[in-house]
Amino acid sequence: MKQTFLFIILSVSFLSYSQNSFNNKLLVKYNIEYLQSLSETQIKQLEYELTNSYFIIDNFEKSESFPELLKINTQTKEIINEPLTSVDLTNFNVLEYNYQKQYNNRTYYKIGNTGKTIVFYSVKEFSENYNSVK
Repeated sequence: MKQTFLFIILSVSFLSYSQNSFNNKLLVKYNIEYLQSLSETQIKQLEYELTNSYFIIDNFEKSESFPELLKINTQTKEIINEPLTSVDLTNFNVLEYNYQKQYNNRTYYKIGNTGKTIVFYSVKEFSENYNSVK
């Protein structure tokens, strides 16, 4: 009886420990099993990337020469090749979009006809920023 009780307690403890809480916006790109397999530190880095890997500026003079930021169909993972006409910045999820980041240079994308430009920090700059806040 003691062994069964101990086994149940250990099982419950293990399950509760392994179920990390995370921002649901991550589910756009990652499945729940993968997220649950990550350490708390790895999840925090992914969550930091959701809001701190980019910034948005208005009326950037060079924006016409930048590529369009395009949405991704979250079910099929295919790029939707249509310019954006509006973006809800209060609920913006960067993982819903197709973008590339460079190691040493920032990358710029125009956000359709909104007059806004999204600027992604370089991988190096993002890492430095993340390391300075953790």
